[in-house]
Formats: sequence, structure tokens, C-alpha cells
Amino acid sequence: LTATVLKVSHHGSAYSTSGRFLSRVRPAVCVVSVGPNSFGHPSPGTVGRLAASGALVFTTDEDGAVTVTVAGREVAVRTFLSGKRILLIVTPAGAPAARGSGPAG
Repeated sequence: LTATVLKVSHHGSAYSTSGRFLSRVRPAVCVVSVGPNSFGHPSPGTVGRLAASGALVFTTDEDGAVTVTVAGREVAVRTFLSGKRILLIVTPAGAPAARGSGPAG
């Protein structure tokens, strides 16, 4: 099973996403839904694993709402607070063929 976009489970807790899982799923984009909390979510170890996998990581506490739109082979990611815009072109095998980042606006 592979996925272009992964919604990280349990707010990115320390046990939510293993390196083995990431190596099998191979996400290009990871979204962590998180806000102020006393649990330390997302875990720095989890965020490190996500980044080390090569995925672009978005967190709702820093990026705000994260919108993912799929149209054919195009996957567009936009964020509300940080104004990031990313466009991925997905190959038939599921791996992203190209990544782009445009200016906010």
C-alpha cells in the first residue's frame, strides 16, 4: 500500500507512525492535525521520522487548515495560515513525479 498524502494518526504521537510504516507507504505529503495540548503532540521523534522519509510535513498548529485537492494525476496542497502551495504530479505507480512550490497568494 502506498499513498501520496498521509493523514498522520493520533496527532503525531510518539507511536503513531513508525519508520517501517513510512518506508512501505512512501508518502510525499504528511498532514498532522494538532493544536495546543499537554501531551507533547506532535512528538519530535515522529516529526523527525516524517521529514527523514522525504515527505513534506504540514501541521495544523503552524500551517492552519490544510486543503488537499486531487484532479487526475495532480495533487494540490494549500495551507491557510502559512500560505504554502504545493503541486504534485503523481506517476501511475503512485510516486510523485514532480514537486513545486509557488508563492502565497
